[in-house]
Amino acid sequence: MSRWDWLLIVLCAAFAVTSFVIDPLSAFGVPLTADSANPLARAMFRFASQTDPLLLEDPPMLRAQTGVSMFVYGPFYLLLIYALVRRAAWIRVPALVFAGALAINVVVYVTADFVGYHIANPVLFIGVNLPYFLLAVGLVLRFR
Repeated sequence: MSRWDWLLIVLCAAFAVTSFVIDPLSAFGVPLTADSANPLARAMFRFASQTDPLLLEDPPMLRAQTGVSMFVYGPFYLLLIYALVRRAAWIRVPALVFAGALAINVVVYVTADFVGYHIANPVLFIGVNLPYFLLAVGLVLRFR
């Protein structure tokens, strides 16, 4: 397996964790507040209040996106890991379709945040969201 494949595997593993651990907060409407009983919600409040105000508002569009991430993207990240480790050829077309969907999702999300909200720390915001777009580009390059 190439270093490129290992990089894709590491990114997919990290993003699977966010899909299954972070995204349910928004998808299920868990309020992000400084005094939440949920420690993850408190941590996400600190992050969102500095970096991603859209998370604090949690509009229906975001709940839909995080629901898709939790139920579709998360499992697909795991499937990608499996296919990359097994060097499975059948993943090529699904990976390319997924890459397109992921890229569109990132562009829509980042645009919604920049157009509708004041982002206090745009460098961190881009730093958190850019790897998702880079994964999409990496999948296209890997499976073209």
